[in-house]
Amino acid sequence: MESLTWELLLTTAGCATATTALTQVIKKLVGINPKWIALFVAVFLSVCASIFFTGATAGGIIMAAINGVLSAGSSIGLFEGLKSIGKSEEKRVDSVEEKS
Repeated sequence: MESLTWELLLTTAGCATATTALTQVIKKLVGINPKWIALFVAVFLSVCASIFFTGATAGGIIMAAINGVLSAGSSIGLFEGLKSIGKSEEKRVDSVEEKS
């Protein structure tokens, strides 16, 4: 079973997942704001997946770019949510240690 396929990249969830992973790798290599990296990666993946499956039509590329923007928003929201969960866990552990 493949974990990442072109068909999966056509979905918002699949593209957001791939965008999150690639953004975390790319941000270590370049000094650009990760939100811009996520936007570029998501639009690039969406457009490439759309061209691969439906061909290079103007309407398809525009729709893929719009879906890429939505995927970027999902990816950024997912990462920010995970970051806030990590911070709240750190606070909880610190407060437990202080009570001991």
